[in-house]
Amino acid sequence: MSALTITKHAASRMSQRGLMPGDADLIVLIGTEVADGYVVREKDYQEAERSLKQLLHRFRRLVGKRLVVESGIIVTAYHLSKRQERRLLRIARGGHHASRGPAHKCGDALSGRRPSQQARAQVWINSCPTDA
Repeated sequence: MSALTITKHAASRMSQRGLMPGDADLIVLIGTEVADGYVVREKDYQEAERSLKQLLHRFRRLVGKRLVVESGIIVTAYHLSKRQERRLLRIARGGHHASRGPAHKCGDALSGRRPSQQARAQVWINSCPTDA
């Protein structure tokens, strides 16, 4: 919640008027500041809606993209195929290669490694044949 404190009186009035405590944060976020508080105008709402649509569009563009990060540093970025995505998610959940144990050569690439090292090993794992 915001740095604003809600008094008992304000909480009672907000409840009576259909405002939830989290609504106060939104009013501060998108509203226009006036002498003794904030007011949300239609114009404020439209601006917030436009900003959210732009943000959603940016999120949409990122679907299928991957960042490889090591020690807080972006090493590379690329487009993922659906197959690569499924394989990475399977490995992250402990399935597929990672669950085969140390007897499997591909499993050795991930066992006992930190997540940052797993990303580097992923290139090698992608080249491993899968057992049908």
